[in-house]
Amino acid sequence: RDRGPGRPLPVPEDRLRPVYDGSRREDRVPVGDRPPPPRPPGDRRVATRAGLGLPPPALPPRPRSPPPTESRRHRSRSRSRRQPTLVVDRTALCPFLIRLFHRRKDFHEPDELELKMLEARGIPGPLEDELRIYTWPDACLGEIASLVSEALPHADVDGVRLVFRLLYRSSSGKLMASSLGEVRVGKPSPDDGRGIVEAGFEVGDFIDCGVF
Repeated sequence: RDRGPGRPLPVPEDRLRPVYDGSRREDRVPVGDRPPPPRPPGDRRVATRAGLGLPPPALPPRPRSPPPTESRRHRSRSRSRRQPTLVVDRTALCPFLIRLFHRRKDFHEPDELELKMLEARGIPGPLEDELRIYTWPDACLGEIASLVSEALPHADVDGVRLVFRLLYRSSSGKLMASSLGEVRVGKPSPDDGRGIVEAGFEVGDFIDCGVF
C-alpha cells in the first residue's frame, strides 16, 4: 500500500533493536578505567597518563632528612661522652690561651663574670682574679692544677682541692657552666689525667677554679 512520498515503511516490532548511546548511568565506563586505544604498528609514541584520562601517579614519599647534628653548643656537656686521648707534638704546634678565673672557697657566677669581663673590656692585662695560661690541646687537669699552684700561694698547700668548672657560651650567647673535675694538691686524684679537650673544652672557653 502506497503511503505517499517521504513516509518510511513500518518495521515489524521483532526487528526493532535499541540503539546504545551510553546515556544510561550504569552502562557508562569511567574514563580512568577505559583501556588505552590500540596503536598502529610501528607507533613508538609514549602515551601519557593525562592523555588516557588516568590520575597522576602517586609521588614516592619524601625521604626524611636526618636530624641536624647536635652541635657542642646545643647539647648538654655530659661527661659520659669521652673522646680519644689526643697525641700532640708540642714542638710543632703553637699553644693557645686559656683564661682561668679563680676564687677561694667559691666559684664565679656566670652572670657576674660576664659583667666583670664586660666592664674590663679594652683594659690590657688579666683581671685581678684571672690567670692566663698558654697550653696545648693535650693538657690535663693535673697539669693545669700545677700551674695554678705555682701562681697562687694559697693554692700551693698539700691537700687543697682545686675544683674546675668549664665556662662556655650557649647558642644564645649566654655564659654557661659545667663541671670539669677536681684535683688535690700533693695527692693523687682520679681526675689528674683527664684531658681538658676530652672533658669538653674548646678554644675560646674559660675555666673557673674554686680553691677549697
